[in-house]
Amino acid sequence: MNDQSFNTNNFHCTADGVVGVHVLAEFCGCDAIMLDNIENCIKIMDEAVMVMQAKKLGHVAHQFTTDGGGVTICYGLGESHLTIHSWPTLPVVNKKTGEQAIGYILIDCCTCGLIDPSIAIDYMIEKFSPKWFKRKRILRGPNSPDLD
Repeated sequence: MNDQSFNTNNFHCTADGVVGVHVLAEFCGCDAIMLDNIENCIKIMDEAVMVMQAKKLGHVAHQFTTDGGGVTICYGLGESHLTIHSWPTLPVVNKKTGEQAIGYILIDCCTCGLIDPSIAIDYMIEKFSPKWFKRKRILRGPNSPDLD
């Protein structure tokens, strides 16, 4: 983001029109029991929100009981959202190394203003301990260079 910014009526925007950051992440080779435990996933998400200093407005959570289990959890934040969706028994293969593992989780965190979603992703990497992961950081706003 451009380091020149302004804040008008609690709305933060950089001089180049970026209003937020969106991070998409995939964690592969996570513990299947952890990915199927909705209470544990909610606890980790609550902590991630606290660590990045965002405001949780509420959440919706669902535990899957078929097709290998898993959870989907959506948090509404005062700054946007944080979501996860897990597949505890999904076989995954690292295309770069050929390593194989079980357990997959998608994470989507978007924030506006000065809150950095990478902090939440880094925290969840620590807690879910994936064997490997990937992430993409996208600048958001009317003049975003990352979207057409």
